[in-house]
Amino acid sequence: MSKVTIWSCEIEGFKNTRKGTNIAAQVKAISICIKAIERGYKTVRVRVRGLGPSRLSAIKSPEMAGMKPRKQRKL
Repeated sequence: MSKVTIWSCEIEGFKNTRKGTNIAAQVKAISICIKAIERGYKTVRVRVRGLGPSRLSAIKSPEMAGMKPRKQRKL
């Protein structure tokens, strides 16, 4: 298993408390998937940690970006 990229919500422009919102998680997941598509990946494995409203958004976002989520794991 290799890491494609490391990305944070601050790179997308979300600061302080806005980093924990579901919109920030969705934008971050879509950005990572776009980078993965550019590098030739077709599937992605989603791993979500912690509690909050952003869990579901982070899991559903790869489908919106055009990738197939292989496995969804909630810790």
